[in-house]
Amino acid sequence: TITNAVVTELQITPQDSSLAIGLSEQLKAEAILSDGQVLNVTANTAVSWSSSNPAVATINSSGTDKGIVTGVSAGSVTITASGEANGQRFSATAQVTITSAVMTELQITPQDSSLAIGLSERLKGEAILSDGQVLDVTANDAVSWSSSNPAVATIISSGANKGMVTGVSAGSVTITASGEANGQRFSATAEVEVKAPLALFTPPDTNNARTWKDADAYCKGLTPAARLPTVAELQNLYIQSTSATSINQQDNFEMCDVHGWPLDFARCGGITSYYWTNTLGSFGLYNLVSLARGHNASAGYSNDNSLHHVACIR
Repeated sequence: TITNAVVTELQITPQDSSLAIGLSEQLKAEAILSDGQVLNVTANTAVSWSSSNPAVATINSSGTDKGIVTGVSAGSVTITASGEANGQRFSATAQVTITSAVMTELQITPQDSSLAIGLSERLKGEAILSDGQVLDVTANDAVSWSSSNPAVATIISSGANKGMVTGVSAGSVTITASGEANGQRFSATAEVEVKAPLALFTPPDTNNARTWKDADAYCKGLTPAARLPTVAELQNLYIQSTSATSINQQDNFEMCDVHGWPLDFARCGGITSYYWTNTLGSFGLYNLVSLARGHNASAGYSNDNSLHHVACIR
């Protein structure tokens, strides 16, 4: 769709930032239009980038790294984005301060984790600086991610989901984050154990159906402490532990027949097929998942004081 809106202003975000020597940050150029729209024009060919002092900080003005500023030495620089639209020149500036702190260590958090087959978890890469600062460098272009065995777990090393690990099959893998700063190589590792979904869950509480508050307290009171699962975790449990190939396909009672979990109509002693989650839905109510069909019962199906079954996850 072609609109009558024209560019009225160019801006850079963030307008002020601080960066350690050797580390990088993505700046964003945004075009503000006459109709109020804000467009990301960071990589637009009409926009060029420059640094007032490349000896302090450089800025990439082409390719996939366009708009990435990198600290070179301590000091302050002005980064300028400029371009032409509607026959008019536009420019914007941002101030970047490069501190004297340098990177001394790279770490991944969490360093040890468990994951069910088919589920994902975001790992975080953190740079520890000489002044004690800890910076999130998960998505930094200088940091790459790898898995020791992608057949067990994969890790995304680019784009918006960088650092996201996904369980593929049961086993253990070492996830590595590595990069270079100040001319020095850094790396860190984390251990991820991928389990069949049932192995992550406690046996369901077969004695009671509980309110949400009581279910939450029940999980937290276990030794070791556990928690209520998310909607995604319960749905993954249903798909991975039964012959169902999709959510809400048809009634499937294998969670009782094969695994002994309570379901409705007194199957395995159950009074309902719904299990509590810790996923908050609309109206401030917690969602439920049916382990007879796998679907998410939207808030409003019941209130948090209604009685449903509980299984916890560690």
